[in-house]
Amino acid sequence: STALDIRISANIRSTSAVKLYYRTTGAEDVRKLGDVVWIGFNSDGTPDSAVTPSEDGVSFREHQYSASSIAAFTAFQLKVVLTGTNSSYPPLIKDMRGIALAI
Repeated sequence: STALDIRISANIRSTSAVKLYYRTTGAEDVRKLGDVVWIGFNSDGTPDSAVTPSEDGVSFREHQYSASSIAAFTAFQLKVVLTGTNSSYPPLIKDMRGIALAI
C-alpha cells in the first residue's frame, strides 16, 4: 500500500482535540516497527478538514485523516492522542475505521 484513509466518529468539544499519528514498515525493512518514528497526519496530526465542535455529550461527528504518497508498506500502526484543557469535557471516540490503499 502507499496511502492511508482513517475515519473516526468522535465527540470533540471546543476545549479538546484529537490528533492522529501513523508509522509504516515494509517487508524489506529490517527495523522493528517500534523503532520507526511517528508521523502526524497533515504533518501535525490534525484532520483533513475542520469539523464543528460538539456542544453536548451525545453528538458524534466523523473526522477524516488521510495520507498519500507514502513509501510502499505492508504494515501500519496508529496512535491516537486525546488532549483538552477542561477535564470535564474530554474527547470521546465511538469508533475508528482505517484502510490502507494502493494508489
